[in-house]
Amino acid sequence: MSAFMILSTLLAVVVVAYYILKKYNPIFTFLFSGVIILIFAFYFTGAPIPKSPVRESVSFLDVLLDSFAFITATFKTQLAGVGLIIMSVAGFAAYMKHINASAKLAFLANKPLGKIKNKYLILSGTFIVGMALKIVISSYAGLLLLLLACIYPVLIALKIRPITAVCVLSLIALDYGPKDGNSINMADMVGQKDNVVELF
Repeated sequence: MSAFMILSTLLAVVVVAYYILKKYNPIFTFLFSGVIILIFAFYFTGAPIPKSPVRESVSFLDVLLDSFAFITATFKTQLAGVGLIIMSVAGFAAYMKHINASAKLAFLANKPLGKIKNKYLILSGTFIVGMALKIVISSYAGLLLLLLACIYPVLIALKIRPITAVCVLSLIALDYGPKDGNSINMADMVGQKDNVVELF
């Protein structure tokens, strides 16, 4: 059964990737794929839909509505925390782009930073600045949006290749450290919630 579920998950990933590459709306693609996976898991494994009421007989319509109710409840909890941070940072990044502040910042930063001949020094400094921002911005999506809106245009203006700039920025958003989600979740799972630093 576990091998069957792994194959089913891989199939779902391939189907979602296919529709996203075909330029379908990614939000609806992920939403409908999530609902289909929940229904599929209910019928093939007997696992109940999370947070659904206990019923004696369950129809397909009940399973469908319970799936949407679970997704709605998940959205409410996520949007109240991390979602608001991501939306506020995304709004700031969109505003920066709209008023051409990113281009102006790149133009101003190009004068002093353009004197540095070794581009690897600039990339190392970018990494250090990003890690400092990571301490105060807990959302990795928000941090990447901020870096792409502010620092990426500066790196491009300094004639650093786009792939190199993106590699450095993506390294900043890696999930490592005692305050990161994986470390906290791992500590919670093994009963060491108050000892995250030492466990890490």
